[in-house]
Amino acid sequence: MKKVHQYVFVILFLTVAVNILGQKTNVYGVFPTYNQWGKLNEKTNYELYYFTAAPIFGDVKYSGVSPRNWLLMYAEQSITYSPVKSWGLTGSYVYQVENGYDKANVDEHRLFLQTSYALHWNKVTVKHRLRHDSRFFSDAFKHRLRYQIALRGDWESGNYWTIGQEFFFELTNGSEKVYNENWFNAGIGIKLNDQNYLELGALNVTWATAKGTWLNQWYIQPTWVYRLDFSRKVNG
Repeated sequence: MKKVHQYVFVILFLTVAVNILGQKTNVYGVFPTYNQWGKLNEKTNYELYYFTAAPIFGDVKYSGVSPRNWLLMYAEQSITYSPVKSWGLTGSYVYQVENGYDKANVDEHRLFLQTSYALHWNKVTVKHRLRHDSRFFSDAFKHRLRYQIALRGDWESGNYWTIGQEFFFELTNGSEKVYNENWFNAGIGIKLNDQNYLELGALNVTWATAKGTWLNQWYIQPTWVYRLDFSRKVNG
């Protein structure tokens, strides 16, 4: 199993390295995130996932749009049903605003369906996630497929580490690029108490631009993770 872990790490790092080599535009900023997860019963949970992406310095001009302030504002609400512990089916509604304080802001309403499968080896979990996004804009409809592989390792203290890679594939007819977005993250989680965790990490997001190049975004990502278990109250 140790060799399997090593191979997965190598794949993750090589993938992000290849993406970075092709970048010509770089911005740097912060990516504050809030993640609330609640267990409703033994097979059902909900999740709230909110973040803002705020480039602070670097080349903040691309394709005629300035992303200096709040490049993205994102709100995701989802429900997951897990018929077995390692497998989950998720449905979600997402509202996103791109360049919220710019005249060229873009509002998006999104529905996604997702399946995920987790493998557990000792203190390490490898999770595979496949998601289909239906994206509704004021003047267009788009859809895409996303695949993520993520690793998490837990320590005896309750702290943990995470690393993940996600690939985005555009399925809309007429798209110039099929593979047009990539997310890579790595960080550690610090247990504050049984319900609250603080995650600190680095996030790299790459977007294909209208100019045929890539916008390479580097963020420091602090995340407040809040966990609830309503099933205990019901059972108790």
